[in-house]
Amino acid sequence: MVSSSLSNNKKGDPMTGVAFFIRWWRVQQIKGYHIFYDCFITTARLYCIELVSMLAKRTSQRTLSLDMTAMADVGFLLLVFFMVFPHFNQKDVVKVALPQAYGPGQCSLNNMPATIFIKDNKIYIDIADPEIKKQAVKNMARIYRVSITDEEQDRFVKMGTFGASMQSLKMYIHQPHPLLYAKNNQGIPINDGRNNELFDWIKETQAVYQHKYGNNMRIGIAADAAESYSIVKLLIANLQSQNINKFSLILNSGKPNVK
Repeated sequence: MVSSSLSNNKKGDPMTGVAFFIRWWRVQQIKGYHIFYDCFITTARLYCIELVSMLAKRTSQRTLSLDMTAMADVGFLLLVFFMVFPHFNQKDVVKVALPQAYGPGQCSLNNMPATIFIKDNKIYIDIADPEIKKQAVKNMARIYRVSITDEEQDRFVKMGTFGASMQSLKMYIHQPHPLLYAKNNQGIPINDGRNNELFDWIKETQAVYQHKYGNNMRIGIAADAAESYSIVKLLIANLQSQNINKFSLILNSGKPNVK
C-alpha cells in the first residue's frame, strides 16, 4: 500500500518522504495500542485469578469461633431471674391441715367456684373464675369507696387466695408475697352480723356468678384441723344469713395417720 503510493508520487518530491513517514507512524501507533490493550487485559485476568485464589485460601484456613461473653451474660441473668422468682406462675394458696374424713363422697378444692379458708382464726377467700373475681373486686371497691385501677384489678385476678380488709386492698395487691402480708394482719373482717366485709364478698361474688351462669354458686369451706369451732360457726352463720344453707366442707380423704 505504501509502495504503490510511492510509485505514484513524483521522485524527488520532499513531501513524499514526509507523507510516508506519517503513514508508517500511524500504523505503528495502531499496532502499539493493540499490543498495549492485549497486555492490559491479560494482566487484569491474571490479577483477578490470583485474587480469587488468595481469597479461597484465606476462607479455607479461617477457623470458626464464637464470642461466648454475651451468651454467658444472658445465662447468668436467667439464672438470677429463676432464683428470685421461682414460683412466678403459681398462685398463692393458704395451706391448711384439713380434718380427716372417714366416709366416701368428699369434695375437692379443684372443682369449687369459691373456697373460704380458715387458718389461724383468719378468713381467706379464693375465687376460681377470673372474670367473676375481677367483677367482684370492682363491686367491692365501689361499695367501700376504694380507688382501684385496671392494672390493679388484673394483678388481683392473677393472685391466689385473698385475705385482707378493703382498706388495705391496694397495699395487699402490691405486696411481693401477699399471703405473708395477710398472715400479719386480720384477714377478711368478719362478725356475727350482716355489716362485715366477708358478708359483702360472698354476696357480690354470688350475684356475679348467678348473672353469668344462672344458678347458685357452690362454696367450699377448708378449715384447718386445729381451728376452734367458734370461727367455723361464725362463718356458717354468715352464709346462712344470706340463705346459703348448702355448702361443702373440704376434708382430707387420705388414710389417717395412726400413732
